[in-house]
Amino acid sequence: MAYKAAESFFAFTGVQNRGTAIHIEKHIPFSAGLAGGSADAAATVAALDRLYGTLLSDNEKCRIGAKVGADVPFCLVGGTCLAQDIGQVLSPLMPLKNCFFVLVKPKQSVSTKAAYQAFDDESRVRHLDRCSMLHYAAKGDFEKICQYAGNVFEQFIEVHERVEIKRMMRAHNAKCALMSGSGPTIYGVFENESDAENCMRECKKIVDDIFICKPVNHGCKIME
Repeated sequence: MAYKAAESFFAFTGVQNRGTAIHIEKHIPFSAGLAGGSADAAATVAALDRLYGTLLSDNEKCRIGAKVGADVPFCLVGGTCLAQDIGQVLSPLMPLKNCFFVLVKPKQSVSTKAAYQAFDDESRVRHLDRCSMLHYAAKGDFEKICQYAGNVFEQFIEVHERVEIKRMMRAHNAKCALMSGSGPTIYGVFENESDAENCMRECKKIVDDIFICKPVNHGCKIME
């Protein structure tokens, strides 16, 4: 996706590619439902904009990113957003309160293409209460956001360790525990860092890839 993002950047700006090497130090697991490829693409667009001095606006960078993948614009913008259409139309919402995410990536991988095909083939999807979620997200009501959070992919994407991982998360006071994107990664939301750390230690008994993260109010940034 980084290569495609570079192609999209040069096509959009008309800048001549004088030879650009892209090196990725990968930390987000592959096929994890965490938009790792989209994050790489977003970083590529931002880096090329800086490298070639094109001074693109956020909207222009998002237009470039949307040609590569629906999640790329969000990775450029970041923060808490309402995503519409296929995900590239973004509206900012109230930032999440200071909290902690425990991300647990089972060994199983899930093809994003296959997951969306399964969604298209499913005739009886139980849809979430999106109106209530949007109402409380706009107010920044953390408790209600966790209450109404959900993921329809969980209805037909099987992840072997999901039930046990969710049980561990709830046992350590997770406000909610859900699959991320098309899976298989499971995330828990915690108010206290100590609960998140205890959960991580417990989950490490059955899974190796575990991370603790915090929400941020920005997209990808160039580190000076």
